[in-house]
Amino acid sequence: MRPAHCLFSPSRALRSVFLPAQLEMATNITRLPVYLLAPRLFSTSSPRSFIRSRPKPPSSGGGGGGQKQGGKLPSNLPSDNAIPYTWIRVAECQKHGMKPMNPNTDLSIPLRARDVLRNLDRAKYTLVMVALPPSKQRRQDDEEAQDEEDVEDQPRTPQELEERERRDSPVCRIIDKQAHVRDQEDKAKEARRKELNRKEIELNWAIAPNDLQHRLKQMRAFLEKGKRVEIMIAKKRGGRVATADEAAALLEALKEAAAETKATQVKITGQFPAVVRLIYEGKAPKSA
Repeated sequence: MRPAHCLFSPSRALRSVFLPAQLEMATNITRLPVYLLAPRLFSTSSPRSFIRSRPKPPSSGGGGGGQKQGGKLPSNLPSDNAIPYTWIRVAECQKHGMKPMNPNTDLSIPLRARDVLRNLDRAKYTLVMVALPPSKQRRQDDEEAQDEEDVEDQPRTPQELEERERRDSPVCRIIDKQAHVRDQEDKAKEARRKELNRKEIELNWAIAPNDLQHRLKQMRAFLEKGKRVEIMIAKKRGGRVATADEAAALLEALKEAAAETKATQVKITGQFPAVVRLIYEGKAPKSA
């Protein structure tokens, strides 16, 4: 018969009293340095830094704050209240009744941005920054040198700071919103027209005679409609290598086809046996 064990022995009771406390103390000692390190202070992904640097204005972008119609106004340039400078100079100032810096320029004297905006019809016009201050333009590619110079040349009084900002002010332009939208729409239409008017033809130097005649027919049809035809000639991968005489004959055939339609050769680059690109501009047909 197996002997019975006492469930409440003195050794078991002492173990239950002292051991959990020791384990908890050891656990706390192990974890304590982790919490004292304050991970946020040492993390490279921390959103804040203890060393505050002077914010740099965007080079050419930075979210415009002006009103936009249909999202077609310049959105990649600071505008209106989002311009990060106190003093600005306005291009084409005389058109807006502003005093120029000198008689030989149409750039205004330094003006406070808020004063320009106050006198601006914001429903019709928007103020857009189009050029950085001169010092930023000279040093935007050398931030380290810029920071060193800034430390050495810090203004010591509010008057010195204001005078420096006046001398080193960015250039802004007053844009008519509706006129700008119309201009952008016209440019987009012209780009679409050019894209629709452009045709591409690819040939290989050792093209078969029947295939060449078919491509020449296509080329003539495009040019007769006044389209711009871009031709690329290259060696077909894994195909037969053409001779110099065949290449010369191919180029001559293209030249004759263009002459038949009175097209103009705009450009030719490359030479046989490498890739050759030719561009022909067709003569627009006369409207009836």
